[in-house]
Amino acid sequence: MTDISKDPREEKNNNKYIDGLGEPDLYNYHVEPSFSIDEQGRVTCNSHSEIKQINKLQNFPNLDFQFELLNSCLTCRNYEFDDCYFPKSEINKIEHDRNNRKIHCILCGAKIDRLLTILYSFYYKERFNVEIPIICCSCYSSLGNNTFNQKIRAKLLINLLGLGISLLLLIRNFLSLILFFNIYGLIFILFLLSLVLWYYI
Repeated sequence: MTDISKDPREEKNNNKYIDGLGEPDLYNYHVEPSFSIDEQGRVTCNSHSEIKQINKLQNFPNLDFQFELLNSCLTCRNYEFDDCYFPKSEINKIEHDRNNRKIHCILCGAKIDRLLTILYSFYYKERFNVEIPIICCSCYSSLGNNTFNQKIRAKLLINLLGLGISLLLLIRNFLSLILFFNIYGLIFILFLLSLVLWYYI
């Protein structure tokens, strides 16, 4: 696991303590996050109130579902009490955008499954002016084991197959529609001719 630790020179105590008094400023206090990324590209926050349980679950592949449920800002007490570096309202907005695919992987366009992946990128941009691209865990792991090109080719092939099938269905429906109107158009013309013949007779 790679530990993405905070720059000690950038340790942020200005909001935690009132200048010159050394007493907690309860109005400005917030918890500063620090992040770790595992080999699968899953971001965890070391300041999460349940980080000990998250770390335990992370070591057991058969408990991935429980890990994913717990490894989120939404299960953290710092989020619940609005003590996090990211305000609760901002986290809610980012989560809403994530669910509506307004924020997606810049490499493959897939939905980002984990809120912390986005916050990790935003945090380093805001605090250290470091641009960290938002990519999904699948792209992260494929970049790590040099299989990204194969993954993109496979995804392109699947998309082309899907497009081909859609076009075939569209053409089939279009031809069926033309045939439908041709048959009923022919019946209508024959009906008009019969009326004209009846009138002259």
